[in-house]
Amino acid sequence: MNYKQFAIWASALVIILSGCKESEFTHALPANSTALMSVDIGKASGVGSNALLKALLMVSNTDDGGIDLMQKAYLFETADGYLGLCAAVRDADHLVETFSAMSAKGRCKVLDKSGDAFVSVLGDAWAVAFDDDALLVGGPVAIAEQQQMQSRLVRYLAQDAERSGMASPMFQKLDSIDAPMALVAQVKALPEQMAIPFMLGAPRDADPSQVLVAAAMKAEKQCLLMTGHTFSFNKKTDAALQEAAQVFRPLQGSYLNTVSKDAALGLFLNVEGTRFLPLMHQNAGLQTLLAGINAAIDMDNIIKSVDGEMTITMPVLSDKKLSLTMVAQLAHSQWLADVGYWKDSCPKGGRILPWAPDGYSYQNGDDAFYFGVKGASASEASKSPLQFYSGTTAEQARAAIADAEQPLSASVQEHLKDARLGMVVNMGDFTSDEGLAGKLLPILKDVFGDVKTIVYKTTR
Repeated sequence: MNYKQFAIWASALVIILSGCKESEFTHALPANSTALMSVDIGKASGVGSNALLKALLMVSNTDDGGIDLMQKAYLFETADGYLGLCAAVRDADHLVETFSAMSAKGRCKVLDKSGDAFVSVLGDAWAVAFDDDALLVGGPVAIAEQQQMQSRLVRYLAQDAERSGMASPMFQKLDSIDAPMALVAQVKALPEQMAIPFMLGAPRDADPSQVLVAAAMKAEKQCLLMTGHTFSFNKKTDAALQEAAQVFRPLQGSYLNTVSKDAALGLFLNVEGTRFLPLMHQNAGLQTLLAGINAAIDMDNIIKSVDGEMTITMPVLSDKKLSLTMVAQLAHSQWLADVGYWKDSCPKGGRILPWAPDGYSYQNGDDAFYFGVKGASASEASKSPLQFYSGTTAEQARAAIADAEQPLSASVQEHLKDARLGMVVNMGDFTSDEGLAGKLLPILKDVFGDVKTIVYKTTR
């Protein structure tokens, strides 16, 4: 064998061995995950190995505990809603010592054997299983279900690579994202309010499990910044999403300063209303959100008049009462001429009353919606552009068009300025959620420090 041939074979062997090293632990990923997140501990900004180990393994010293910190760690959510961690094992004997030390301090149960694997329970709710290659943590589970979860994790450790999560299209998508931290998740795994924007453009009959979000992430100044896009493994749904993406134009940031940093959720768009309206009609979440308002006010005509930036905000999250504001740049306000007809055709018990210049309020029992146009009158036309503003209270409607007392930070606003779709989520409003957000966000806070906000944008 000459030198050139040897070099080719040696290079190929290195590639094969490198691939095998990763597959030795990623074959333990479950195949039915609804969300996958990867963290390259050595490269992720704002993430320290100590923080990750302390948050997930309760390790407080500078030792790696037997975990291979040169490999990516993976977080996942299973189809039945459990959250899990998959990490590479550097030294199984060292990891046994780590768990023995934690057990002595009451941080976990005494290690037990299950076949070729070790099993334990972290705290009161997280089942653990590991072998020479991989460490798995799964939960949270009740005490009565811990042994069952341990057995499940042991099965994951023993599964063939071709039947595991590493062979799934979701893992391949995650692996294609060139970032220290990355996420691929079914929209179904997200809280209902957060899921609404990601379903824009999907066919009306598309299940949220068919629409996925892929995003690169980084931690910065109490924020988790995400840049991504929606897609689908279903060709029809993916084609619809890609076509809809052409409707969204880059943000200039006209309303970024109007949203309070304490608002539960803010959605930022730049659209031509006539093109955006069909996407709204297909979005079941938005239709449900606006159902009560649409009963008396022709929101379709209002949306058609939009041409420019639009911001929808949920100041607070509540299952009992809708809290919503909307502000948008308008091409015209011709629909104001229809308000008289809306008054006459109000649902029983409802009424529309003048509230401000070119502004009205819809009242029906405890439900209310305040809306109006700024810049429609001759005296205002030269002072401000034509804008729609609204809110579920008079105070919210006024605030929708004014600078917030405590607006989004400068770094958040800068991150969103070139977005075609932007969303800001206040983490404090979602920590009680029972889905992925409620389970994952407390861990993210432990790992990244005092992260208060998730900021998502898509640029394509």
